[in-house]
Amino acid sequence: MSTEDIGYAQTLPRKLVHKWGFDQVFLTSYASTGENETVLGASLPRSHGFYCEFPTEDRTPDLALLIEVCRQACFVVAHTQFGVPVDGNNFQFLLKELSGEFVDTTVFRQGPPTELTVRCRIERIWRRGDVPSGLVWAFTVRVGDVVVATSRMRQTWIDRPTWRTMRVALRAGRGLPEQTVISIPPPSRLAPADVGRVNPANVVLEEVTEDGKDVVATVRADIRHPVLFDHPIDHLYAMVQMEACRQLSLLAGARRLGVPATDLEMCGVSAEFVSVAEFDLPTVVRARMAEPVTTEGRTRLSVELEITQGERLVSTFTLAVRPAAEGRQP
Repeated sequence: MSTEDIGYAQTLPRKLVHKWGFDQVFLTSYASTGENETVLGASLPRSHGFYCEFPTEDRTPDLALLIEVCRQACFVVAHTQFGVPVDGNNFQFLLKELSGEFVDTTVFRQGPPTELTVRCRIERIWRRGDVPSGLVWAFTVRVGDVVVATSRMRQTWIDRPTWRTMRVALRAGRGLPEQTVISIPPPSRLAPADVGRVNPANVVLEEVTEDGKDVVATVRADIRHPVLFDHPIDHLYAMVQMEACRQLSLLAGARRLGVPATDLEMCGVSAEFVSVAEFDLPTVVRARMAEPVTTEGRTRLSVELEITQGERLVSTFTLAVRPAAEGRQP
């Protein structure tokens, strides 16, 4: 294949991007363009229950959506360029690091483009013997010739039997039964607008308190959510953790700046995932903001966050929020 084969007529097979729902697949095509380099096509939804809650007020895509596009690209590249078998779903992928940043989003305010190209370059390869077992992917997301965002991810993968053995040992060491116990959480005590959302089902924080300079929240993970939990999984994976951190940062940022959380957006994020997050342990997010920085009339807040379960660190995030280009009200 060549870059001329990049098209947008249909999405890629669901299993290639590890999704069950057709409406959760955003990649449309791919082509190898050199050693360890791939270009992919992506089509953004014109409306989406999770990633596009403001379809008329603001056409700038959610940064989380662009990161999800790149995350799906990780799977495509691993399967098509590095020989990880698709059939059988015999490997568990584990995200170790993640980052993403808006670069130039003015093109989105000139119209509602939905077609992207994603250029992927492999920065590093890990191997078990002669077999690849992990990669660092670097992504550049473009609309035409305009770079709208960048992203970088580090993932490893292991075979399912090894993963199951590891999970049994981890859960035993944490005093948990071998089988994960997943319960339906109570409704959030927060209004959706408090965390920049419209739909109550999209709120992933149960309650928020203040502890000195820190803002602290408990995570609300509902396995019934059709986007966050598109298919069964036995742990709170990276994108759920990122959404919890994003919502807490928007809430804290709104309080600091005195504006509605719905008028703020995540514009940058970096994260490191330290340990597996269990469904059946309380999950706490703690956030602390730096002082706001204003450049060219636009304010940006940097937020440092930690996710913990008891005394165990799960992940760390640095997340940046800013006023959205267009005011938004639910």
